[in-house]
Amino acid sequence: MRLSVSTNMDNSLIDGLQDTNVVQVFGKMTNDCIGGGLENHLISKNTQSRDVFEQHVKHVREKGLTFNYTFNAPSLMNKEYTLSGKREIRELLDYITEVGVNEVTVANYFLIDSIKKHYPELDVKISATMQVDNLSKARKFEDMGVDCIVLDPMQVNRDFETLSAIREGTDCDLELIVNNNCLWQCPVLSAHQTFLGHSSQLGENKEVSHDYIYIKRCAQERIYNKEAWIIADWIRPEDLHYYEKIGYDFFKIIDRATPQDVMIKRAKAYSERHFDGNLLELIQHWGYRDLVKPEEYLDNIYVDNRKLDKFLKFITRMNCRDIGCGTECKHCFKFAEKSVSIKQKIVDKFSAAHSSAIKEIEYLNVE
Repeated sequence: MRLSVSTNMDNSLIDGLQDTNVVQVFGKMTNDCIGGGLENHLISKNTQSRDVFEQHVKHVREKGLTFNYTFNAPSLMNKEYTLSGKREIRELLDYITEVGVNEVTVANYFLIDSIKKHYPELDVKISATMQVDNLSKARKFEDMGVDCIVLDPMQVNRDFETLSAIREGTDCDLELIVNNNCLWQCPVLSAHQTFLGHSSQLGENKEVSHDYIYIKRCAQERIYNKEAWIIADWIRPEDLHYYEKIGYDFFKIIDRATPQDVMIKRAKAYSERHFDGNLLELIQHWGYRDLVKPEEYLDNIYVDNRKLDKFLKFITRMNCRDIGCGTECKHCFKFAEKSVSIKQKIVDKFSAAHSSAIKEIEYLNVE
């Protein structure tokens, strides 16, 4: 088993990952011309400094790990096709190559061909943002010469028929995100990824009051419906063997806004294939702007990991895509009843903030 984990450019994180199965860390400077998958203001200020970045990459390499730089914003506002935009991209790629970056994660078609052509020393990994969720897509990217594909967790993590087909039909590395905790088959995925990508691009930041999509759909679903914590795309440490059995051995732990002590705990749990306690310690998002803090989720919502020991076995034998969730199938609902508890305190706080935020965002009279 191989693990990759996100880094906030703190060398003590790398030291804490020793004696785990981590072979790669991924991250980026806070602001660059391409952007990534998180809003800038949620990321450590340390990542803004090139000096800090250079020293961190050096430390990562000295510890025997590889460094992956994330270029996973899906839209560059077409500046990749302009002369000035190409100059910015070339300068950034020259720089990260010089300081020792091994690989880049991309979510833009132009960057795939350009990097493979001009920077052969860099491996190219396809971001989950590019939504690879079937064998045909995977093969097309493999034909472009990519070295690794991160499959779309929201579409395939619980679709073992598709996972098997992709693994059997490709030769490149395939990576699965294990703790994404997004809504299964999310219908507004592309819109949210575009919002996050633009928020992390140098010179493209827009001052907005809220992450509308996240609080309107994701957070609201989980606060009011306990089954939403189960109808998700996470993979428990104890369930990795189901994926290894069909040929997967490379797993990704997110996100870059996560405190380093929490990230180390996550890396150790997946390395040891076991975790006792609240599953939220492994899957709670820190990188999305919410109406309540991540710590408040951990204090007020409990997902008993031990009560999920028999959950996935049933999923491996069915096809969630072609069955009515909550009507024909109640599997996740049954497990939510016995494994998830939500305190009224967080429901009340979220409700009050949610009503005000949605009213503010959706108010169209700007005169």
